[in-house]
Amino acid sequence: MVDLIEEVIELREKGYSFRKIAEKLGTTVGKVQYRYHKFHEQYQKQNPHTQQTLEKTFINQQQKQILPHNQTLCKAYQEPPSFYDENQISLFSKNSFVLYTYWDFKQSTQHMLEHHLRQKWSNIDKKLIVYDITAIHFDGHNAHQYQCISLPEMTNNWFITGVKPSRTYIVDFAIETEQKRILTVLRSNPIDTPRLKETEKGLLEQSVHNWKTGQVQEVEWLENFSSYSYYDFVK
Repeated sequence: MVDLIEEVIELREKGYSFRKIAEKLGTTVGKVQYRYHKFHEQYQKQNPHTQQTLEKTFINQQQKQILPHNQTLCKAYQEPPSFYDENQISLFSKNSFVLYTYWDFKQSTQHMLEHHLRQKWSNIDKKLIVYDITAIHFDGHNAHQYQCISLPEMTNNWFITGVKPSRTYIVDFAIETEQKRILTVLRSNPIDTPRLKETEKGLLEQSVHNWKTGQVQEVEWLENFSSYSYYDFVK
């Protein structure tokens, strides 16, 4: 583990991105980012009065490079941070059958959860719960279907498969307690998967119009669900 962080720091000082480092070391981007920022946390705790981290030093070295007089001096490229210390989760549609999500947490939120669960963050069982909320007012319990994904440690993004075209999805980042209770920590934005056929255009138009004009209290669903299939769990 020590060898890994030494290699990561050495490559960062040479200007490698996290993705390039992961490819070179034969590991994942999430693992590289996790080890790198863990190192920074420990470094800053041991050196509280240090004004510059290794990352800032690296950027300053780039900015001090002397360019030929006939070139325009531009601001050195700064790679976007791998985390922003914010509580957020975002959901995107890659295509009709795949979603992509990434998330971030404040350090204070992680510490609060560790204190509440009496466990280290790395030992907490983390999950993504994907809800199909097409044409309904989602209240957290009335999804048409949902699937639960167990997450490995040291990851902050995920590709979600098994979704269907022309549906609306939302994702929760949740944790499972030792008592098997699921606690939602973050909830994403809703996203629609693209339809596959032009003939599917406008399928909800009349249903939505009836709801907007007050003819019905809820948007009518396209299919008939029994009380059993309505809460179907997708393995």
